[in-house]
Amino acid sequence: MDRLCESDPWYDEMKSAKRIMQQLEEVAMMEEIPIICPCGGRILDIISEKDGDKGKRYYECTDYKNDGLHIQKLWDKAMVEEVNRLREQVDNHHQKIQSLEYSNQEVLSEFDEIQKKMGTLWRVRNYWVCYYRYQVFHCILSIPLYSQFSLVFSVLSLNLSFPLYSLYYR
Repeated sequence: MDRLCESDPWYDEMKSAKRIMQQLEEVAMMEEIPIICPCGGRILDIISEKDGDKGKRYYECTDYKNDGLHIQKLWDKAMVEEVNRLREQVDNHHQKIQSLEYSNQEVLSEFDEIQKKMGTLWRVRNYWVCYYRYQVFHCILSIPLYSQFSLVFSVLSLNLSFPLYSLYYR
């Protein structure tokens, strides 16, 4: 049974031990500029006055004790980690921008190809529209004159929703 049970007599001790282990892990894994200590204390920027470290800057928890549960980090190390993290972010953003520029070029070239195909399709369509009109009017002209008027009148009275003029003048 991996889970803690409240009815267990050692529950409180196990829970506090687990909390301490999590705190130790957070302190050990802490990178960059610390914002808050795992204990919940504030982080201060302190200049050391000890003989061995005189003048060195530290990020230190307000409740710092040398028990491994609180943060005391050399300012220089935190800055180097922060700069490295920011450099990685800049590199990642640069790669994303380059990939977006490349994909933008691809999209623009595909768009140009599609426009060329559409131009060809419009020319073919216009050819067939003109051919169709020629055939229709040729057929109308081949009909005797008195029938032409009746045919044209019947076509006009149908009120077709297929306007031939709009296809030709696009």
